[in-house]
Amino acid sequence: MSLSSDELNYIIWRHLQEKGLEISSYALDDETNVHTLDNKYSKLVPIGCLVDLVQKGILYSKMNELSSIIDNDTLLQDQLISSNFNLFNAIDESNSNLKNPSSNDVKKDTTTTTSTSPSIPPTSPSSQHFIKILKKEMSFPPSNSLSFSQKSESSNSLIIATTSNNSLIHSFNSNSNIQLPISPSYKQPLIINYSPNEHYILTACENGTIQLWNNINDNSLYAILAIHHYPIIQVKWSPNSKYILSLDLMNIIIVWDVSSKLPIVRLDKDSFKDIIKENNNDNNTNHISLFGTDVCWLDNYKYIIPGPNYSLIVNQLLNNENPIIGKLLGHEDSISFIKYNSNCKLLATSSDDTNIRIFKGNSTNCLQLLKGHSLPITYLTWFDYNENHLILSTSLDGSIRLWNIFENELIDIKYIDDPNGILIANFNNDDNLLFIGDSSGSISVWKISINNIKQIALFQNQLPKGSIISDLKYCKFNKLLAVSYTIGESITIKIDV
Repeated sequence: MSLSSDELNYIIWRHLQEKGLEISSYALDDETNVHTLDNKYSKLVPIGCLVDLVQKGILYSKMNELSSIIDNDTLLQDQLISSNFNLFNAIDESNSNLKNPSSNDVKKDTTTTTSTSPSIPPTSPSSQHFIKILKKEMSFPPSNSLSFSQKSESSNSLIIATTSNNSLIHSFNSNSNIQLPISPSYKQPLIINYSPNEHYILTACENGTIQLWNNINDNSLYAILAIHHYPIIQVKWSPNSKYILSLDLMNIIIVWDVSSKLPIVRLDKDSFKDIIKENNNDNNTNHISLFGTDVCWLDNYKYIIPGPNYSLIVNQLLNNENPIIGKLLGHEDSISFIKYNSNCKLLATSSDDTNIRIFKGNSTNCLQLLKGHSLPITYLTWFDYNENHLILSTSLDGSIRLWNIFENELIDIKYIDDPNGILIANFNNDDNLLFIGDSSGSISVWKISINNIKQIALFQNQLPKGSIISDLKYCKFNKLLAVSYTIGESITIKIDV
């Protein structure tokens, strides 16, 4: 069985196209005319074929190494899990097969020849960097959302919005659960989080109801906020924990006063008619099913929401009768992320148009446009390192990108192995760790530096049919990553890297 050079060129060409590397694929085609093989091989070569073949080769090399250690030796499961199943170990194994005789050959040769020089194992320049295999610490029920307590190392706990119509508080100190009972009529809790001062726990449900729980006084029910009539897709606390900003599936925005338990601002499609007229469009906003999926507080009183025509609407609480004070333009599809950096006073936004825009407060047009992703962006965040303010993004195209916004420069780019791309991510700026979840349910851990993205660990998982990763949250105090799955057990993983 062999692989011809034409077949190899075609598989590489297809891989470059799948990753969105148009210039590289064009250069290969210009040199080899590999596109002429597309009619012959296109139906025979599946998506992700190159990665799949390499992974199978790695597995074959590792199994070949393990089977040749000792004929009667047995390996425990933990030994297999901790083995280094990666490309460079497979290359080392192939090299050792070429340079060193097998154990059987050594036994035969000892009858005629005695070796006088010690055996020196082959080395690889990349052998100093290994990807650590992580294991789960504990498991809990399937869930939609997670939130860690971040107040202090001595009081950390994890709150869990389960898929079985209730929520839990898990204390790591006592290893016990406290249940937050939710009425079955509210349907599943979709979002759960702590207020910034951690006096309250918020749960937002599928029927549009928000519950506030008193986190100081025995986790008793503090308030029920019931004006939304559609599933809530985003909830954000103001920095001072006095207000709640909520967005539902029908683009309705409500700002709640926590002390009075009442709404103080409500924005719907009728609130945006003046903005639509300014853009010379008709008054119908129904042609856009969803303006966006994120909202953002700029300070205790200013906030930004997605608006019609893929705009961003700036609002202020001090003028509740007409809270809209400005708009930001440029995106060409639904807004996916809105991230404000209070250190450099800049706003980063992303959209399903695959672009990232940087805005400054004194202009309605963007300061910088970052282009490169070929599919919608699945995560966007700031990376502050000393005086440097960088952008970190992931996408369904499988790429992780680190951007210098002031030079409009891509600093580094890495790809994951999953052909279905990155579904969810979470970044901790204190430890400079990026956690990525893919469609298989596996979690990869990446170390981010000012000029480099490097994978350092991996948790391998296989999801039940129909399950996806719904949330990722990291606690810096106990170095735990919590991963929630919609079907099958959710888990915590110890990040000892």
